[in-house]
Amino acid sequence: MTHLKILILALSLITVFCQESEGQDEEFLQGMFFLSPDFGLMIGTTTRIEVSPTFGYYLNDRLCLAGGFIYEYYKQSGTYLSNYETNIYGPKVFARFTLIKNLGEFLPVQSSIQILAHVEYESLNLENEYFSLNPTLTSGRFWYSTALIGGGFSQSTSGRFKFNALVLWDVDTSSKSPYVNPVFRVGFQYLFDFKR
Repeated sequence: MTHLKILILALSLITVFCQESEGQDEEFLQGMFFLSPDFGLMIGTTTRIEVSPTFGYYLNDRLCLAGGFIYEYYKQSGTYLSNYETNIYGPKVFARFTLIKNLGEFLPVQSSIQILAHVEYESLNLENEYFSLNPTLTSGRFWYSTALIGGGFSQSTSGRFKFNALVLWDVDTSSKSPYVNPVFRVGFQYLFDFKR
């Protein structure tokens, strides 16, 4: 329940920011759909290879909502625990708000980088053997829900493509969480313009 409260608080803050900036929007992105195949990679004693395609919609130039699916290959090695590997999967939804539409307006540099705030809710299917807090459970799987909060930047590479890089924090720091903070994600976003 704590994750849900944090998610609701974060979405409320984004909505407040959105309403304050609504008059400044140029309405270029408003009403556009996008596809974003995000990727995550961590290599070391914990190896994570994540692919999470999402499909979303811009409510206005600054705020977008999206939903998708996560698949992750997870491998743990070289620790005091036994070595193991598993697959993690499940749905996710997120809200992303553009805090600064053009960093070049604030810094003396030629840049069209956007600064983003990101809130995400995930429901992941995990193996009891590796992630359960109950040591007697050694088989089967369970659903784990969490919220990730953070931010990053976006850079347009053409009229329809954007490059995104995010740094996120899992609000649940219990041992059943598959994440090690911070969580890094990169991806591209392709905009569909059905309005024209």
